[in-house]
Amino acid sequence: MKLKQYILQLAADKIEAVDTYVRKANVKNKEGIEKERPDNNRSLYWAIYRTDAIVGACIDFTISFVIGAGMNVTVVDRDGEEVNIPEFNSIIRKSKPRSVMNQFLKDGHVSGDGFLYKLTSDDGDMITRFEVIPSNQMRVHRDEKGYVDKYVQELGESEAKYPTFEPTEVVHYRNRGIAGEAYGRSDVEPITEVSEILRDMIIDLSNFISTKAYAPVLWKFGSADRPWNPKDIGDFMRDRTDVEPGDQIGVQGDIEVEAIGVGDKALDIEPYLTFFASMIVSGLRVPATLTSVIGGIGQFTADAQSNAYARRINDIRSELGELLEVELFDDIIRQNGYGSDLRSKVTWKKHDDESLRLAVNNLIQLVQNSIISPQEARMDLSYPMDVTGELNKAIDRAEAAEPAIPSDADSNTMKDTGDDDGRADEKRKEFTEQ
Repeated sequence: MKLKQYILQLAADKIEAVDTYVRKANVKNKEGIEKERPDNNRSLYWAIYRTDAIVGACIDFTISFVIGAGMNVTVVDRDGEEVNIPEFNSIIRKSKPRSVMNQFLKDGHVSGDGFLYKLTSDDGDMITRFEVIPSNQMRVHRDEKGYVDKYVQELGESEAKYPTFEPTEVVHYRNRGIAGEAYGRSDVEPITEVSEILRDMIIDLSNFISTKAYAPVLWKFGSADRPWNPKDIGDFMRDRTDVEPGDQIGVQGDIEVEAIGVGDKALDIEPYLTFFASMIVSGLRVPATLTSVIGGIGQFTADAQSNAYARRINDIRSELGELLEVELFDDIIRQNGYGSDLRSKVTWKKHDDESLRLAVNNLIQLVQNSIISPQEARMDLSYPMDVTGELNKAIDRAEAAEPAIPSDADSNTMKDTGDDDGRADEKRKEFTEQ
């Protein structure tokens, strides 16, 4: 079978082998209320996340970029002025927001849903902190109009004793949410079959490499005139069952041995491995440059993917920030009585000052090319206009950027440029207004 036909057949077999998902399984309990269950295979998604190096890394990369160096949660009044409330800050700190957000987002991207629970004081009047509820335990109950009626945590042996939560007690993050559906969608779902195919191809490739490294050995017993009988051949082969490479071998004189190697021209399956790896990376919506599997990526393609990924990270941050502000932090401010005219504001910290460095570098190039003035650059960076002390001479190549246009560029002669069109040694004519 040709390699192309083998790959296509393997793909078809794997797609048929993947579990068929049960769509919208509604189970009625004794009270007659329907509980909707996710119509996906979450156990399979988590297995792929744990065992597929590409999938696991891509999801972890996305979560790391979204969280950055953490998040700042502040309280502001109607005019946008920050208000310091030590009790609110203490709740945020006790909740360990960085680790909580990591688990919250990981549940969302792998399972499709993330759940946060607001813990209250003994009397139930004050929210004291928040924590993650594992998504595989949570079920959403909706009324006939599609609104969430309650959340049920399927924890314990008796359904009658399952913990239940009011909608205001839980923050539900629906990843890739679709209108009308109670649950979100996993990032792993679109690439499930591809991941299974690539895994089997890697196993087959490992077996191929093992066969090539330790070629089969052909033993030739006796000759046409003096052949060995089957019993002697069987006894000899049983003695060779547990032989390791490099062992000493002693045989009779009428035995010949020959190593059977694979063909000189081995099949090149690297393009196929790269193809399926590219499908995984594309399905998870991350730049190919984040992995070491896919090579030969041009700078233009890499920049385009990085820009698209940056927009995706900003989209996730905006959606997540809005969810946390409205359903978590604003609720803490309201329920704890910190002020009816106050609201929360979530900002995300970046991992480092890379964005600031790039912004400064861009401004330097703009100043050097006479597009903006130094005063405008200082204003854009929020630097004071009054300079203390003397400024050193500007470096022409800041951050390895292209240097500014030399001041004598228009003084070059045609001979200097090596472009002889019959006007050699003449100054280049310049346009002057009449």
